[in-house]
Amino acid sequence: MPAQIFYKEVFMYQPRNPYTPQQGEAFTPQQYLSRYLYFYRWEAENKSEHLQTCSLDNRFELLKNGFCCLGYLKQYIDSQLLEVAGCQTGFWVEPVGFQVWLSFAWKRLEELEEGHDYFELWDKTLRKEGREFFAWMENTPFVNRPGFSAYSFLDACRKYSFQPDTTLVSICFD
Repeated sequence: MPAQIFYKEVFMYQPRNPYTPQQGEAFTPQQYLSRYLYFYRWEAENKSEHLQTCSLDNRFELLKNGFCCLGYLKQYIDSQLLEVAGCQTGFWVEPVGFQVWLSFAWKRLEELEEGHDYFELWDKTLRKEGREFFAWMENTPFVNRPGFSAYSFLDACRKYSFQPDTTLVSICFD
């Protein structure tokens, strides 16, 4: 069972971005392309700001892995859930291990939302386990990874006869 489903049953996740897909939400390709644009337009208009503590040297490992602060972690989780929905919609094949990072992110999120910050423990964990979090990247060619470039997005739009607003596309792929 994927980590996000288990976690969702135990802890109701409140996304930062209102366009974050819900767990198991099904999309047609056109619906997903539209959701993708609205998601990234919202992100462009609502930048997540790091806490000042995120830039401290002892938090570098947390920063580079997306675990540094609540706002940034939620932004990263939201984008991960959007990419999982894209895999479920059929745009990409979900790489083996793609959700490993997410299983650890749920734990860190719960901690931060409860007002705790055990950054020394997470720093050690990330240094030890970090390669495993993103091992799927090493095993998946760049062109097969979830996510769109501007070109691949427009190519998908042509393929599925989706005609997005060009201004919206430019905002999302700025």
